[in-house]
Amino acid sequence: RYVLAGKGDVVDYVKTINDKRIKYVGMLSRNEALRIQLNSDVLVNPRLPNKEYTDSSFPSKTFQYLLTYKPTISYCFESFPEDIKKLVKTPKDINIESLSECIKVALTSKWHSKDEIDKTLKKYSSEQFVSMCDKLFEKVRKA
Repeated sequence: RYVLAGKGDVVDYVKTINDKRIKYVGMLSRNEALRIQLNSDVLVNPRLPNKEYTDSSFPSKTFQYLLTYKPTISYCFESFPEDIKKLVKTPKDINIESLSECIKVALTSKWHSKDEIDKTLKKYSSEQFVSMCDKLFEKVRKA
């Protein structure tokens, strides 16, 4: 079953889907979202990398998903650090077939260990986080 949460360009379309396997829950509180994430088999951040704002986007949703230690699927943006890119599964192309295949692979593949994820994410101390944000803000200012 697929649980879709949040808001975005495709909400109206998602609401028209008549499939018992797909449930749209709208905007959720942080606690509700975390409960669903912890009870999921795979987490997907479907934000596409071909939108203008993604080159200066910080992967906070991806970090949040990784901290659940669940397989995480995300398109990777230019702003993603290389070690984070290695922790996520990325669809080969920007289409539903590639995303579907990526979900299947994530469900059947060995996932990163808790220690490996922790070790990678701990590199991003508050000082490093601020540095990443400064780089992103600089890009935005130049645009």
